[in-house]
Amino acid sequence: MILVLHGKDTFRSLRKYRQIREQAERKHVDLSEYDFDPQLLDARRALEMLDQLQTQMSTPLLFGGTQFFIVRRLGEQPKSVLQKVQSILKDHTDRESVVVLFLEYQTLLKKHTLYTTLHKVFHVKEEHFSALNAREAVPFVRGLGGEEYGLQIDADAAKHLWELCGNDLFGVSNALHKLRSYDPQRTHITREYIIEFFGQNTEEKIFELSRALLQQSPSEGLRVLDSLERQGEAKICGGEEKRIMPPSEGIRRGFRF
Repeated sequence: MILVLHGKDTFRSLRKYRQIREQAERKHVDLSEYDFDPQLLDARRALEMLDQLQTQMSTPLLFGGTQFFIVRRLGEQPKSVLQKVQSILKDHTDRESVVVLFLEYQTLLKKHTLYTTLHKVFHVKEEHFSALNAREAVPFVRGLGGEEYGLQIDADAAKHLWELCGNDLFGVSNALHKLRSYDPQRTHITREYIIEFFGQNTEEKIFELSRALLQQSPSEGLRVLDSLERQGEAKICGGEEKRIMPPSEGIRRGFRF
């Protein structure tokens, strides 16, 4: 069986990946992981890793059972690597005892014939995680707070937290962790409490902004600026109109201050 997890929402795909992995480990499934991160591997090394994968996949377990292979970031590899994976999967005959999980951070597999081959040769279960919009984010944030941290979060609090973190679920998760760690006895989270709690962290956000500037990370810098703006902590005057505007708006307009 083939499992494919992909999409722009990396947080939810990684969360699903961890859940599947934990289930496999609880069942004592033989698990092997291959990470084809192109920043760490060139094509030659990736092909060598595929030789290892092919050997393992072709060698049945001594006492039977299921072999579970996790293949990460394969879609970011060049065509030669994808073609070899296609060949390995097509030639492999003992498919009942093999599960392969492909974890992609984008929908790159759809751009290659490997994607079609997967559906033709194997039984494929696919989950695509598109980016959440504001309406979808509120129930997800509330569910995340309840499942992961035991928090009861009001709807308007979830919406405010989503906006405060710049529509970033990793940031939301970190914020929920802070809320839970700071006062373990508090389980009901309101919008007012979030404003009170994170409104005191302006100095920390300024430090994050400075770090983003030093690391030349515009996207991270804009995220922090947006957060400061929502707290009413950032206003500047710029542009020909000489009007007060949020700094991130000025940067996006190309103004220099």
